[in-house]
Amino acid sequence: MNLFPLVVIAVAGVFGASSKPSDAPLLQEDITIKGKKAGGPRLKMPAAAADDAVIREVVDSLDVIRKEPDSHVVKVPLDATAKRLSAPYPRAPFVVFSLKKILDYDEWDFQLLDDERVIFRIKGSLESAERVEWDGRDDADRMAAVAGRSYHFRFSGSKKGEEYVLESESVALNSLSFLDFSGQEHLEVSNSQLFYENEHNFLPQAARYIEALADRMCRITPSQGRYQLTLYQPKPRSSLARKRAQILSKNLSKRLLIAESRLPIEILPVAERGDVLAVILPAN
Repeated sequence: MNLFPLVVIAVAGVFGASSKPSDAPLLQEDITIKGKKAGGPRLKMPAAAADDAVIREVVDSLDVIRKEPDSHVVKVPLDATAKRLSAPYPRAPFVVFSLKKILDYDEWDFQLLDDERVIFRIKGSLESAERVEWDGRDDADRMAAVAGRSYHFRFSGSKKGEEYVLESESVALNSLSFLDFSGQEHLEVSNSQLFYENEHNFLPQAARYIEALADRMCRITPSQGRYQLTLYQPKPRSSLARKRAQILSKNLSKRLLIAESRLPIEILPVAERGDVLAVILPAN
């Protein structure tokens, strides 16, 4: 089976966008199915444009086809995407799958996976697809993206019994930012990016996350309300957890030019949000 047309159309779509670098989403592929809007929750997000790095990733996938002409699965490397996600607190949408050209698929299936666990899935046919976006939520509209986890996507289309599959490599989401339904902003970073294992001392890369966090926090005015800081720890009553909370409070209060007493950090057991430092900023 010849897979070359699948990615050629994708490349043609992204080359139609501006080559000027932009703050691209996690991934934008121009793989198109003509028809009506896909079913499932639809989020209002600004249109995302592919930058040079995303274009290079799609072009690189052509090499995979040349090397594996008999394979039904096209592997897509996401080096540029991983670099974008390594910046502190990237925002949604994390995946943008734009469907603008006509691909004559009878059916298609898009899955977002945490390892091999499907956390978001949307299916369609030739009559029901325009655009797929993932903002980190699962099929029940709960926030499923967790700082410290890795994710990848799988897109498959079928025609007359033959299936075409495009699958990405995994990319780490070390931190993230998202809005809840009340308009509050959540900033979360994995503790593995802040502290040495089983220590309360900061890792070298912790400074960039703390600086970015302080920058967001200092924009909050007293009239907007107070921010909430929570440190999730496997052993919340341990001396290690208390020392980590203390060093975080001390470091952030210095950057914000406020007293430590005004920056309490609650320590809670690790739950569905993971082993993270979580900060909630009041709505504007």
